[in-house]
Amino acid sequence: MNPLRKKYRARRDQWRASLHRPQSRIALHLDRHLVDHAYLRALYANFHSLDGQAYRSSQPSPRFVRKLAQQGFKAIVNLRGANSSAAFAMEAEACALTGVTLINTQLNSRRLPSVEEINRLADIFAQVDTPFVIHCKSGADRAGLASALYLLIVQQASAAEAKQQLSLKYFHLAHSKTGILGYFLDCYGQFNAQQPTPFMDWVNHHYQPERLYSGFTPSGLSSWLVDKVLHRE
Repeated sequence: MNPLRKKYRARRDQWRASLHRPQSRIALHLDRHLVDHAYLRALYANFHSLDGQAYRSSQPSPRFVRKLAQQGFKAIVNLRGANSSAAFAMEAEACALTGVTLINTQLNSRRLPSVEEINRLADIFAQVDTPFVIHCKSGADRAGLASALYLLIVQQASAAEAKQQLSLKYFHLAHSKTGILGYFLDCYGQFNAQQPTPFMDWVNHHYQPERLYSGFTPSGLSSWLVDKVLHRE
């Protein structure tokens, strides 16, 4: 790791450990905007309803968490996992102060989901109090996949219906490296068309991620846009 980056992360850990201090809060707010690109999310939260009980969004600000609590939301599913970012520290604090349950799990936007990750989300969907919000960083890719999984698992939607959650409407770029998430849904749709199979049965008995990677080739230009311009995780 770059020495300057390592030093900065150590300083950020100090800020996270002293959230009660005004100067630490100011520093974390600046980190959230400049390092985690919250200034982009301040312009548009990418917040949408799936079915009136489940919603999707980008990384929520503390103010947005408070707004969700006021509107009766019970839980937030964080697809970025528990991490050392200022955004997570302030989200966790806001949830604790408002009584919103924060559930941390992880998905990756540039690889196929594992069987374990899908089953973990299925368990969360079965147990989470509603209404709840699913979020990643930008609300485009991992939130789109988790939303698609919710529709497949909870609403028994078709693969085609679920794949609508991974579209340009939500700023998902299907031809970039993150397009592998939509390709995953296509793989299930093709299998199901030939051999009708409930989604979770396919996941647990037929899905072999390592055999599917060769079928997807991303565009270099779209991947550059996602990685270098939009700063997606």
